[in-house]
Amino acid sequence: HHPWSLTTRGNVAAGKAAKGDYAAALIDFEITLEGKRALLGEKNTDVGISYHNVGSVLSALGREEEALRHFEAALSIKESGFGPEHVSTALTQANLGDTLCELGRLEECMAATTVAERVLGPLGEDHPYAITGRFVHARALLELDRAEEALPTLREVLEARQHENPDVLDLALSEFFLARAIPSCCMHRPTLN
Repeated sequence: HHPWSLTTRGNVAAGKAAKGDYAAALIDFEITLEGKRALLGEKNTDVGISYHNVGSVLSALGREEEALRHFEAALSIKESGFGPEHVSTALTQANLGDTLCELGRLEECMAATTVAERVLGPLGEDHPYAITGRFVHARALLELDRAEEALPTLREVLEARQHENPDVLDLALSEFFLARAIPSCCMHRPTLN
């Protein structure tokens, strides 16, 4: 594989994923990953990015255990190559945290999303990556039955996504988790006579 053809294949895969064709995107992302591993070696940050992309599509397909392995591989490579405070590393932390939430590994989820929010937050409250970091952290809080802490952030994320011409899936997820948080907050309040 020529590096440019791998980059092109990865871009095509991203387009397929953006259109919701995750099965087709997975094939192209896996070919890209294997080609980059063969050309660049296992420790190259481009390989880490490819592991991340495969993990994202696996997660979208509901294959969380497989996604977890890919995010863990991506995180290891990115931490070594980019460092733990790099934006790309933090995005992998965010996706890893989200996957850990899906798997019910809530304490690990919270640790990963805390790092992601801390690193991505300084990009600015309206930056898409900062919004992602805040969202996955608030979701972790919600899953840990800390809805009152999650609620303000979930509202902010929903508002930001509504104004930024969001991906329909991102907007739907924001609305879903906000809707889950509101009753939880209300159930913990004392009833007045």
